[in-house]
Amino acid sequence: MRKISVHSAILLMFLPFLLLTSCNQDSETTSKTESVAEKALTSKTKLDTLSCVCIWDKVPLRAEPRRDGKWLSSLSLGETVQWFGETAIDSSDKNREYLRIQLSDGKTGWASSYGLVKDSEVGAVKEATFLYRRPDLLTITDEKLESMDMVAVDEDKG
Repeated sequence: MRKISVHSAILLMFLPFLLLTSCNQDSETTSKTESVAEKALTSKTKLDTLSCVCIWDKVPLRAEPRRDGKWLSSLSLGETVQWFGETAIDSSDKNREYLRIQLSDGKTGWASSYGLVKDSEVGAVKEATFLYRRPDLLTITDEKLESMDMVAVDEDKG
């Protein structure tokens, strides 16, 4: 009988530890569930807009998607903006495409698509590097990106 009581005592000693551990897992599961819900909400918000990178300096932001639309601001080289997915064509200006965007200061308007790369991120070149026509070492060109050149990365093939 003494052995049974020793086993019972050992179980009683570990019972609070087991309870705390199981409670801790529940709270972790809850926090993970909340985290997943927050990420889903954030993803939904991000689906409403895509980031674009400006690849020309002084691209005009206009109130209307027309060449003669009211000027609101200018985009700078390397600036990241949010695109709402809306486009418009200005048939009076060689069918130029405009994107409805939002600047980091919250200002919204229309910018010509020639100066923006859709669904991309800004990057900077760390050291001088040659350009290739295709992803093949035999297609090297004379063209070179210098250190600190700005680029828009629209696809990453790690």
